[in-house]
Amino acid sequence: MIITSLNNQKIKDIIKLKNIKQVKKNKKFLIEGLHLIEEAIKKNNVEEIFISESFNKNLFFSIILQTAKIP
Repeated sequence: MIITSLNNQKIKDIIKLKNIKQVKKNKKFLIEGLHLIEEAIKKNNVEEIFISESFNKNLFFSIILQTAKIP
């Protein structure tokens, strides 16, 4: 799915996770960076992944996503 609007509810929810109170309330957190994403996937601890269009063109990351088991 491509999200193009900052008014999208998923984007609003993600932005809220920049606040530690929201992290504790939702029991979710954000990670950034290829290494952290790889580790989270290996531990099967990923709910959703959001990437930019430019990052999506990264061949290595595309391969990781294809092999990941994300619900």
